[in-house]
Amino acid sequence: MVQLGGNINVDGFETVSRNDFVIVKKLVGSFVKTVSDKYPTFKNCNLILVNPEKEKNDEFQLRLSLGLDQEFSAEVNDSNLYFAFNKVCKEIEGKLP
Repeated sequence: MVQLGGNINVDGFETVSRNDFVIVKKLVGSFVKTVSDKYPTFKNCNLILVNPEKEKNDEFQLRLSLGLDQEFSAEVNDSNLYFAFNKVCKEIEGKLP
């Protein structure tokens, strides 16, 4: 598990290329900044690559949980890591008050 700042945890990305991981970290940071600016009760964010040992043709399975006053979580699958991240963020945003 990699901790980004004090309230962002990213796990399961050890097998992802270094370049992809750098981009994922920036995307997560940007998403958390947006959420924390809008919701002062923001506590933490956990992003997990559920299937880090995926085969070449498998989809990425991402799970995102966001702690505010209550816990919000979503899980998505996509063949593209960045599209999967975008989908999971949109799903979380749809659940927020």
